[in-house]
Amino acid sequence: MAKSAASIKVLDMTANDSLGDDLGTEAAFAAAVEHHRGRRLDEAEALYAAVLRDVPGHVRASHNLGALLLQRKAVDQALPLLAYAAQADPDGPQSWITYAHGLIAAEQFAQAQDLLAAHIDRAGDPSVRALEIRLRQVWAMALMDANDLAAAEMQFARVLEIAPDDAEAHADMGLLRLRMEDGVAAEAELRRALTIAPRHVGALTNLATALRLQGREGEAETMYRQALALDPGNIAAVRSLGVLLGDLGRYPEALAWLDVALTGSPNDLKARFKRAPLRLLLCEFEGGWQDWEARWQDSTFMAGSAGVVSAQLQPLLRPDITLEELAGRRVLLVGEQGIGDQVMFASMIPDLAAVAGSITCVCDRRLVGLFSNSFPGVTFFGPRDADIGMDAFDVMVAIGSLGRFFRNSLEAFPGEPFLKPRQDRVDRWTERLGARPPGLRIGLSWRGGTPETGMADRSVTVAQLAPVLALPDCQFVNLQYGDVEAEVAAANLNLPHPIQVFPPAEMTDFEDLAALVAALDVVVSVQTAVVHLSGALGKPCLALIPRKPEWRYTAKQPTMPWYGSVRLFRKLPGEDWAPAIERLTGALRDRNPSAAAR
Repeated sequence: MAKSAASIKVLDMTANDSLGDDLGTEAAFAAAVEHHRGRRLDEAEALYAAVLRDVPGHVRASHNLGALLLQRKAVDQALPLLAYAAQADPDGPQSWITYAHGLIAAEQFAQAQDLLAAHIDRAGDPSVRALEIRLRQVWAMALMDANDLAAAEMQFARVLEIAPDDAEAHADMGLLRLRMEDGVAAEAELRRALTIAPRHVGALTNLATALRLQGREGEAETMYRQALALDPGNIAAVRSLGVLLGDLGRYPEALAWLDVALTGSPNDLKARFKRAPLRLLLCEFEGGWQDWEARWQDSTFMAGSAGVVSAQLQPLLRPDITLEELAGRRVLLVGEQGIGDQVMFASMIPDLAAVAGSITCVCDRRLVGLFSNSFPGVTFFGPRDADIGMDAFDVMVAIGSLGRFFRNSLEAFPGEPFLKPRQDRVDRWTERLGARPPGLRIGLSWRGGTPETGMADRSVTVAQLAPVLALPDCQFVNLQYGDVEAEVAAANLNLPHPIQVFPPAEMTDFEDLAALVAALDVVVSVQTAVVHLSGALGKPCLALIPRKPEWRYTAKQPTMPWYGSVRLFRKLPGEDWAPAIERLTGALRDRNPSAAAR
């Protein structure tokens, strides 16, 4: 945020203060001013208070004490004093200017704006100009924090009208454009800021982020390093460079930069939350799980988990909870992650059951039936299926926090199946699939995630799976979520063995989907919940993994620690999907009894 010139001043004695003949009070006020200017705030505060006890209506003492309290961020105490001084001395510019600063500090922006408008005749005064800039800047930042980006843009635009050649004003507008995810506009504003102030570290750092938003990672790295050359201790630049290097797959280097960020700022929860997936990617599980607890301070994560971790439950979350506190207790287990993660972390429910007295788990309602059949003795329900009253429990723990209790090394992952659909549902799907083919029954899922979670990088098309679909004597079954009937019908026109599609409603409940997977021989999937489900069932799964894998899939392992039946086929640097799909197809040929017979 731009920094306007300081406008709060300590006022000297004037004849208007009407101290009368009390030379002691006059001397006390003069001494208070000297202490104030010498930054001896305790002494100044005591003397101002003494003056006001002797002369309660003393205007300058009221102003100065209010200004001092504002310096100490005691805004609630400062405002009444500043309001009185501004009212008692309406022609004194410093009184109302300081009061306006107090209103800004209290985030009473509309009142500050009204006060400014009442003195519009002084608009040419540098102090008034600085005040308006300060008001607009702080107001805009508060609006950004409230995610009211359009209103923030209006305030920043006004700052640029007042100060078109101010580097900070352009830097602020660039930051707003970043929040709007408009990398091109952000770049333009930030380059203007750097034209005016080439050594502006904040603008350099944010310009790097704008370049990264446009996919220009190499330029972004150069810009982050320029910022750090100017200010090696800049935590934002250090953290951002670490995250960028992680995205580029340079994991040890990325981890080293985030370690530097946390050495310089141990309480930097953003850096800790960004370091967590890197440590987990590299199978540094003990440290990774500790960092993973910083997710509770990340607004994006909390917004995504709000459907399960309600406002009622959030205060009950304790990142520092210990395993000893769970022993023998009535535990409320909360599945705060996405559905695939809930499946993955459910592998530790048996570990928790061996420690806790009883477990009640809130999970995605699509998992309730499958989990209930798989974990006898544990009660499951969806977030909206029952009221959660903590009087029925002793302690609450998030399912994503179980890793730091039970999975602190590769050796701690059993990799065994842990989910089991009811047999009658498996039998029903087996019947619906019809006669068994000479080759393999292969389930297919080719699209994963959302636009916000990397769908484009994680997904393939049905056409790209042509080598798989050309395997002889195989039956192909759709496992892709959503309505893909038209997409598959178009693909089936050119396939010797068409993909079999069932109505999406029949696979919404994960016990039905699990029963269908259990009736297959093997699953081919991109990085999505189907991989977790297959692994949890012990079903062989061949998974296509992008160059930037999610931490669940590790950085380089050929398999997932969580599941013994999942094999990973990674998209390597410089490759498109074709080589990985060909390697996967080769693995399917090796499994195909029909191919072996030939």
